[in-house]
Amino acid sequence: MLSLFIQREVFDPNMRLISSRAELSRSFIRNFLGILYRNMGRLTFSMLDVDGNTRSLDQDEVMMHCPMAQGGGFVFTQYSYIDQWGYKIGIGLGTGTAVVSARDYCIAAIIPHGTGVGEIKYFGGNINDVVIDGSDAYFDIERIFQNGSGSSIIIKEFGLAVIAGDYSTLIIRDAYSDAGDWTTVADGEYLKVTYRIKVTV
Repeated sequence: MLSLFIQREVFDPNMRLISSRAELSRSFIRNFLGILYRNMGRLTFSMLDVDGNTRSLDQDEVMMHCPMAQGGGFVFTQYSYIDQWGYKIGIGLGTGTAVVSARDYCIAAIIPHGTGVGEIKYFGGNINDVVIDGSDAYFDIERIFQNGSGSSIIIKEFGLAVIAGDYSTLIIRDAYSDAGDWTTVADGEYLKVTYRIKVTV
Protein backbone atom coordinates (compact mmCIF):
# COMPACT_ATOMS: atom_id res chain seq x y z
CA MET A 1 0.00 0.00 0.00
CA LEU A 2 1.26 3.45 -0.94
CA SER A 3 0.63 6.24 1.57
CA LEU A 4 1.59 9.89 1.97
CA PHE A 5 2.08 11.95 5.12
CA ILE A 6 2.73 15.63 5.80
CA GLN A 7 4.39 17.11 8.87
CA ARG A 8 4.52 20.81 9.79
CA GLU A 9 6.92 22.04 12.49
CA VAL A 10 7.21 25.67 13.63
CA PHE A 11 10.38 26.88 15.37
CA ASP A 12 11.17 30.14 17.12
CA PRO A 13 14.08 32.34 15.91
CA ASN A 14 16.46 30.27 18.07
CA MET A 15 15.23 27.06 16.37
CA ARG A 16 13.34 25.85 19.44
CA LEU A 17 10.30 23.78 18.51
CA ILE A 18 7.01 25.61 19.10
CA SER A 19 4.51 23.25 17.49
CA SER A 20 4.39 20.07 15.43
CA ARG A 21 1.58 18.45 13.49
CA ALA A 22 1.72 15.30 11.38
CA GLU A 23 -1.16 13.73 9.47
CA LEU A 24 -2.16 11.60 6.53
CA SER A 25 -2.20 13.38 3.19
CA ARG A 26 -4.52 12.26 0.39
CA SER A 27 -3.26 14.68 -2.18
CA PHE A 28 -1.39 12.87 -4.95
CA ILE A 29 -2.82 14.45 -8.10
CA ARG A 30 -3.11 13.48 -11.76
CA ASN A 31 0.40 14.62 -12.69
CA PHE A 32 1.93 12.12 -10.27
CA LEU A 33 0.21 9.27 -12.07
CA GLY A 34 1.05 10.76 -15.47
CA ILE A 35 4.78 10.87 -14.76
CA LEU A 36 4.72 7.33 -13.41
CA TYR A 37 2.77 6.19 -16.48
CA ARG A 38 5.34 7.81 -18.80
CA ASN A 39 8.28 6.30 -16.98
CA MET A 40 6.79 2.80 -16.99
CA GLY A 41 5.13 2.76 -20.38
CA ARG A 42 7.27 5.14 -22.45
CA LEU A 43 4.03 6.47 -23.92
CA THR A 44 3.18 10.16 -24.39
CA PHE A 45 1.20 11.76 -21.58
CA SER A 46 -0.14 15.31 -21.71
CA MET A 47 -0.26 17.43 -18.52
CA LEU A 48 -0.03 21.01 -17.29
CA ASP A 49 3.10 22.51 -15.74
CA VAL A 50 2.86 24.89 -12.76
CA ASP A 51 2.28 27.85 -15.09
CA GLY A 52 -0.63 26.14 -16.85
CA ASN A 53 1.21 25.28 -20.05
CA THR A 54 0.37 21.97 -21.72
CA ARG A 55 3.38 19.65 -21.84
CA SER A 56 3.40 16.35 -23.70
CA LEU A 57 5.94 14.18 -21.99
CA ASP A 58 7.48 12.11 -24.73
CA GLN A 59 11.19 12.32 -23.99
CA ASP A 60 13.39 9.28 -23.59
CA GLU A 61 13.76 10.09 -19.92
CA VAL A 62 11.38 11.81 -17.54
CA MET A 63 12.99 12.86 -14.29
CA MET A 64 10.88 12.56 -11.18
CA HIS A 65 13.35 13.89 -8.67
CA CYS A 66 12.69 16.79 -6.37
CA PRO A 67 15.81 18.95 -6.56
CA MET A 68 17.57 20.82 -3.84
CA ALA A 69 16.56 24.41 -4.57
CA GLN A 70 17.71 27.86 -3.51
CA GLY A 71 14.58 29.98 -3.37
CA GLY A 72 14.28 32.72 -5.93
CA GLY A 73 17.29 31.69 -7.98
CA PHE A 74 18.69 28.80 -9.93
CA VAL A 75 17.98 25.23 -8.92
CA PHE A 76 20.86 22.84 -8.31
CA THR A 77 20.43 19.16 -7.59
CA GLN A 78 22.66 16.31 -6.55
CA TYR A 79 22.14 15.08 -10.13
CA SER A 80 23.80 18.22 -11.57
CA TYR A 81 20.50 19.28 -13.16
CA ILE A 82 20.17 23.07 -13.41
CA ASP A 83 16.92 24.91 -14.09
CA GLN A 84 15.50 28.40 -13.63
CA TRP A 85 12.36 27.52 -11.68
CA GLY A 86 13.52 28.88 -8.30
CA TYR A 87 10.95 28.47 -5.53
CA LYS A 88 8.51 26.77 -7.92
CA ILE A 89 10.46 23.50 -7.48
CA GLY A 90 10.26 21.39 -4.34
CA ILE A 91 7.86 21.98 -1.45
CA GLY A 92 5.86 25.18 -1.78
CA LEU A 93 3.44 27.13 0.39
CA GLY A 94 0.23 28.95 -0.36
CA THR A 95 -2.79 30.78 1.03
CA GLY A 96 -5.46 29.16 -1.15
CA THR A 97 -8.25 27.03 0.29
CA ALA A 98 -9.80 25.66 -2.92
CA VAL A 99 -10.70 21.99 -2.56
CA VAL A 100 -8.00 19.70 -3.96
CA SER A 101 -8.84 18.18 -7.34
CA ALA A 102 -7.08 15.43 -9.25
CA ARG A 103 -6.69 17.95 -12.10
CA ASP A 104 -4.83 20.57 -10.00
CA TYR A 105 -1.55 21.68 -11.55
CA CYS A 106 -0.36 24.48 -9.25
CA ILE A 107 -0.56 25.82 -5.72
CA ALA A 108 -3.64 28.03 -5.99
CA ALA A 109 -2.16 31.07 -4.24
CA ILE A 110 1.56 30.47 -3.89
CA ILE A 111 3.54 32.48 -1.34
CA PRO A 112 6.58 33.86 -3.19
CA HIS A 113 10.17 33.74 -2.01
CA GLY A 114 11.36 36.90 -0.26
CA THR A 115 11.21 39.05 2.84
CA GLY A 116 8.56 41.54 1.75
CA VAL A 117 4.94 41.69 2.81
CA GLY A 118 3.22 38.37 2.04
CA GLU A 119 6.53 36.66 1.22
CA ILE A 120 8.51 33.92 2.96
CA LYS A 121 12.12 32.85 2.53
CA TYR A 122 12.54 29.45 0.88
CA PHE A 123 15.65 27.52 1.87
CA GLY A 124 16.94 24.54 -0.10
CA GLY A 125 14.97 21.32 -0.15
CA ASN A 126 16.30 17.86 0.61
CA ILE A 127 15.47 14.22 -0.09
CA ASN A 128 16.55 11.82 2.63
CA ASP A 129 17.68 8.23 2.15
CA VAL A 130 15.18 5.39 1.92
CA VAL A 131 14.50 3.78 5.30
CA ILE A 132 13.47 0.13 5.63
CA ASP A 133 11.58 -0.46 8.87
CA GLY A 134 9.93 -3.87 9.13
CA SER A 135 7.15 -4.01 6.55
CA ASP A 136 7.49 -0.27 5.81
CA ALA A 137 9.81 1.45 3.36
CA TYR A 138 9.78 5.25 3.08
CA PHE A 139 11.73 8.39 2.33
CA ASP A 140 11.23 12.00 3.41
CA ILE A 141 11.24 15.17 1.31
CA GLU A 142 11.72 18.29 3.41
CA ARG A 143 12.19 22.03 3.21
CA ILE A 144 12.73 24.87 5.69
CA PHE A 145 11.25 28.35 5.42
CA GLN A 146 11.74 31.55 7.42
CA ASN A 147 9.32 34.42 7.83
CA GLY A 148 11.14 37.75 7.58
CA SER A 149 8.18 39.74 6.27
CA GLY A 150 7.59 41.79 9.43
CA SER A 151 4.22 40.19 10.22
CA SER A 152 2.67 36.76 10.69
CA ILE A 153 1.89 34.58 7.68
CA ILE A 154 -1.02 32.14 7.73
CA ILE A 155 -0.34 29.10 5.54
CA LYS A 156 -3.35 27.22 4.24
CA GLU A 157 -1.89 25.25 1.38
CA PHE A 158 1.10 23.00 0.69
CA GLY A 159 2.40 21.31 -2.43
CA LEU A 160 5.32 19.48 -4.01
CA ALA A 161 6.59 20.13 -7.53
CA VAL A 162 9.19 18.04 -9.36
CA ILE A 163 10.90 18.38 -12.72
CA ALA A 164 9.14 16.38 -15.44
CA GLY A 165 11.05 16.67 -18.67
CA ASP A 166 12.30 20.26 -18.37
CA TYR A 167 9.30 21.70 -16.55
CA SER A 168 8.19 22.27 -12.97
CA THR A 169 5.23 19.96 -12.41
CA LEU A 170 3.05 19.73 -9.31
CA ILE A 171 2.41 16.18 -8.08
CA ILE A 172 1.06 16.81 -4.55
CA ARG A 173 -1.30 19.45 -3.15
CA ASP A 174 -2.84 19.84 0.32
CA ALA A 175 -5.29 22.66 1.08
CA TYR A 176 -7.23 23.37 4.26
CA SER A 177 -10.46 25.35 4.53
CA ASP A 178 -10.81 25.02 8.32
CA ALA A 179 -8.89 27.69 10.27
CA GLY A 180 -8.00 25.06 12.86
CA ASP A 181 -5.86 23.34 10.23
CA TRP A 182 -3.94 26.45 9.17
CA THR A 183 -0.31 27.04 10.18
CA THR A 184 0.69 30.47 11.47
CA VAL A 185 4.35 31.48 11.23
CA ALA A 186 5.17 34.68 13.11
CA ASP A 187 7.83 37.12 11.96
CA GLY A 188 11.28 35.63 12.58
CA GLU A 189 10.00 32.09 13.01
CA TYR A 190 10.92 29.06 10.91
CA LEU A 191 8.71 26.41 9.35
CA LYS A 192 9.84 22.92 8.37
CA VAL A 193 7.57 20.93 6.07
CA THR A 194 8.15 17.22 5.48
CA TYR A 195 6.39 14.93 3.03
CA ARG A 196 6.85 11.21 3.67
CA ILE A 197 6.11 8.74 0.88
CA LYS A 198 5.70 5.26 2.33
CA VAL A 199 5.07 1.77 1.02
CA THR A 200 3.74 -0.91 3.37
CA VAL A 201 3.82 -4.57 2.33
